[in-house]
Formats: sequence, C-alpha cells, structure tokens
Amino acid sequence: MMSAQTFSGSGLPADILNSVTNTVTSDAMVTVSGTIGATATLDQVEIDITHTFDGDLIITLISPAGTELLLSEFNGGAGDNFTSTIFADGGADITAAFAPFTGTFAPEDGDFATTFAGEEVNGLWTLRVADTFGEASVATLNEFDITFTVEDTPVMGMSCGSGTGIVAIPDGSFDGSLASMGPYSTTTEVDIPSGAFVTDITATVQKDHTWVGDLTVILEAPDGTLLPLMNRPGVDNSTVGFSSDASISVPINFNDDFAADAESMGDDGGGFSLTNVGDDGIVDFFPNGDGLAAPGDAGGPLVSTFAELRSQGEGLGGVWTLHVGDSAGLDSGVFGGLEVCVDYGPAPDEELEITISDPCSCNDDASPIDLIAGTGGDDGTFSETIAVADVNGVDLGAGRDFRLNSLVDGDGNELAAAGTPLVYNAADGTYEYSFNHVDRVGYTARVQEYTAVAGAIGSEFEIGNICAYPDPFFDPSLDEIYCAFEEAITLGADDVDGLGAELVEFTIDGNPATEFDPVALGPGVYEVAMSYDSEADDNAGVSPDGVAPAFPGCVQEVVTTVVVEDLNVGCIGDINVTLGESCSATILPEMVLTGNYACADDFNITVDGSNANRIIGCGDHTYMIEVIVADEVVYACWGDIFAED
Repeated sequence: MMSAQTFSGSGLPADILNSVTNTVTSDAMVTVSGTIGATATLDQVEIDITHTFDGDLIITLISPAGTELLLSEFNGGAGDNFTSTIFADGGADITAAFAPFTGTFAPEDGDFATTFAGEEVNGLWTLRVADTFGEASVATLNEFDITFTVEDTPVMGMSCGSGTGIVAIPDGSFDGSLASMGPYSTTTEVDIPSGAFVTDITATVQKDHTWVGDLTVILEAPDGTLLPLMNRPGVDNSTVGFSSDASISVPINFNDDFAADAESMGDDGGGFSLTNVGDDGIVDFFPNGDGLAAPGDAGGPLVSTFAELRSQGEGLGGVWTLHVGDSAGLDSGVFGGLEVCVDYGPAPDEELEITISDPCSCNDDASPIDLIAGTGGDDGTFSETIAVADVNGVDLGAGRDFRLNSLVDGDGNELAAAGTPLVYNAADGTYEYSFNHVDRVGYTARVQEYTAVAGAIGSEFEIGNICAYPDPFFDPSLDEIYCAFEEAITLGADDVDGLGAELVEFTIDGNPATEFDPVALGPGVYEVAMSYDSEADDNAGVSPDGVAPAFPGCVQEVVTTVVVEDLNVGCIGDINVTLGESCSATILPEMVLTGNYACADDFNITVDGSNANRIIGCGDHTYMIEVIVADEVVYACWGDIFAED
C-alpha cells in the first residue's frame, strides 16, 4: 500500500536579496524512507515566490545525495511572482509559460523519476533560489513543499537530542539520591516516530573532573526510568577509585555493544585511560552501575542496560536527563555536554518463542525435616511464570488467544486444565501463565495459539523445568542424648548437594543459639531447629538439561530432639551367670551396671583380666567395666561373677 506525504521547507518566508549571495535555500526534512523508482516516487514540488522580475531567477532542487535538478531558469521575463507553482513529471513546458506560473509544470532540465532514480528519499531536500541581478524591489521565497508517495513501511533512521553548556558537579554531596546530583538535560528533544521499533541507543557525555573514581552518572529516560552509566570506577579495588582525569575534550560514549566495562574507566594500568582515545577522539564503554541501588527519590524503575529501554519505542521521545553525583570531596569538576541518539527502523517479522519469565521462585513453604521422625521435606513449592513472547521484543498486542494444551508435573499430575488461557501482560507485550510446582518433581507445559475460526494455529510450544530445595543436615551431627557434663558443640550445617548456605540460623526451644551446651542447658529434652537458606547455583532457576534440577536458593528447616541427662552409674559387686551349651556367656553392660547410664557412648568390659568380655567355664570369675563418654573413660568399676551350667 502506498501513501503520499508532504514535507515543508524550513526558515520561510526568506529574503532572496541578502547582502552576500542574493541566494536563499530552504531545507525540507523528509522522515519517511523509500527508494525512488522502487518503493517511492517524488510526486511534486510546490513553490510560492514574490518577485518583481521573474526572469532573474534560477530555481534548483537538491536531493540528500547532492544531486541537482534545474526546475526553472530565467523564465517569466519582467513578469511578477511564482504563485502556487507546481513542478511534476509530465507537466506543461515552463519555458513556454508566463508569470505568475500558476499550474503544474515539468522541471525544465529533466524529470524527477530519472534524475533521482535509486536515491533514498529520507533526509534533507533543499530548494535553492538565486537572483542573478539582484535588482528586484521585492524578492521573497514564501513556500516550498515537496510531496512523496512511499510504501507504508515503518520509518527508519536516527534521532538525537543534545544539550550543551557548563554545569557544576556538586562536590562530595552524593548521598544516593537524585536530589544530591547535578541534573543535566537535553535541550533538544529526541523525536521517535509513532510505531517505530527502537534498535539501538547511545549516550555521549562530556565532563571535566580530576578524579573519575568519585563520580556516579545516571541517565534518566523521558518516562523516568533510570540507567546507571557508571558508579565510581575502581572502588571495588580501592576505597577511592581510579584517579584519572576526565576531560570535556574527550567525549565518552556509552552503548550496550561496546567492549570496555565502565567499571574500568580511568584504569591506566588496564589500558582504559581516559586519554587513550580511539581514532574518532572518543572513548567507548558499556554501562555498569556496579550494584548501585535505586535512589530513594527515583521517579521510575532502575534498569542496567539500554536494551531494557528499547521496548518503550516512541516513548523514548522527549527530554533525557543526566544526573551526576560526586561521592568524595577535594576533587571537583563540571559537566559540559550530553547527546542521546536513538536508532529505529521497521519491526522485524514476528517470531514467537516460549520462555520462563520468572523461573523457580521459591515459596519457602517446605515442611521441616524431622530427623527423629524421619518425616518432612521434599514438598516445598516454586512459583513459575511461562510466557509466549516475540524473540525481538515486539509487543504481541492484546486480544490474542494463547492456551495451555497441557500442564502436568513429572508424576503425571495435572497442574492446570487443558484450554486454560494465558493472560496478556501489557507491560512486556507477552502472554503469561503463573503456577506452582513441587520440589524435585518438575513439569512440562504445552501452549498453542487459537482463533475462533481456525481453532489451533501455528506451532505448539513446549517447555519444562525442574528445581530443588536444599537437603541440609547438622554438621557436626548431633547425638540424640548427651551427658550433662559434656563440652559444648558448635552448631553448624551443610547441604547434601554441596552448594553451601547464604544464611543458617539455629534455635534451641525457639531461642536463637550458636552452640548446644549440655552443661548450660542441664538435664532435659530440647528441640534443636535449623533454618537453612541455600546458596543458588549458576543456572538462574532453570534446569541445565531438563533432568537435573536447578537450585535457586530456597529455605529448608530441619528439626531434631536432643536429651541431656545426668550420668549416675555403679557396678553390681556379685552376679550369677548361667552358661549356655558351649559353657560360655557374654557379659553385657546391663548385666553388671546399675543406675542411669544411657548418655554413655560406649563400654569396655573385660573378664578375668583378658581382653574379652566372655566367660568360659563354670566357677568363679572377675570382671571390670569402663564407661566411655566423648572418647574418654569417665567411670570404671569391677566385681565377681559365679558361673554355673
């Protein structure tokens, strides 16, 4: 489909008889795209000139490529004016016409189609009017309009907004808020055509400062979204950051695709000196806010890349603001320039994919693992969001019908009914469905688009995931029973899967604890609990192969019961033992001991001075027993045994 658009020249009306050349030009900025002879035609040029001797004038059209076409030269004699004069291919012969040339005429020296064939219409088209004698009493170019018919395709090009002038950077005042930073805005707005698909964004800044490691720079988009460009380069390596100077004479470019990290800005040793510029006199970095938190007075969200801004499309049009903060005193500086350039073009063809937009978000609802009862765990759940999206980030638009064909877990349980619709997310331009799935079970989802007429259309998308909670244990392990005199045990933990913990907290009977101290606690029964907040693995909540689970870093609780009791033990002085058929018997602790000795770890029993605890033969024998706690003998006693068959 083709459509015609007209673009008007700038700076009109304009005096032709100026003091220098007796020539005037007017530029019409054409913002549509197309190639003359292929996807575009130059339909006409319309002019209006007030002049008291038309025969003095030479009128020329110049394309963005610099090609010139003479429209009229020395026509009209002593006649006055060009009034509503239109130049178009196939028009009348202007050399045979008379002033004021009202009507449609062919260009005098050729035609538009041939002269400009193959040229791009996008750019500045210039009308030049020259008065060769300069004797007219009135000579004014009043109007210049140029009309093209182009195919209806989205526009493409670049729009830049810039600001200049010196603004002081508040020295040493940055406290994390935008209010403590020096604002610097583009004085010319970025202009993004309606429906444009943004493909790239570059910001260029100019600043003078004697210690680049002091500076934090945040770019604010027209809607208030904040993108930190740099945050005190070098502070990770030293508390003061890199000491290089920044100079207004050396502009700094920021773009996602540049190779150098903004965190390295000013690192002379690493080759990122701000005086080591490229052939264009500019140094290039990709943005790195280095963990900068969103300012408390921010008017919009915080993002980390230009790519996260691109989906706003025409919303990026308007005034951009740079905020510059200085975190340390002594060294100072000024800001002297900002330019933001946005590239845009036709949106690519739709290419759908299914993704997990919020993979394995821990609900932290697993039942506690009870080490005594052997219950709990393996039942924690994850919330998950699957989404149908365009691979290029194009908004899919509201009103479409994407449905679940199936959503089942790894045990075959249905997590949602077939036919359940996905919901349009206007913020992301995607269709989403959120649900829960269980620890180490996983799921598989199948999604397809439907229409009322054709039913299911396009391909069926399939996606799945499996994740796991940690499986922690006490390390060192805790015994079920301790003697009341035993030394304290430092409470610790580890994970069967070996990922380690981000945070572990312990309680004894609900009270925070770092050790289990039988002496301090005294005899009794105690519940020892652990809350284990696991480290996440490197899979960002997505199974690496669809079989092995991802570990997103969830919380699992573990409980056990520990008894503390007094050791109260003695020996039975004389015991009788009946021998078996082999004329032998084994002497056990409960045969020779009296009292409470359940907290003992081990016993060592010997008979008749041997190393064994076995009686052989009838008659009189002796025994000795040692009670062992924590690898030490804490009690020993002996007695007599009479054995008979």
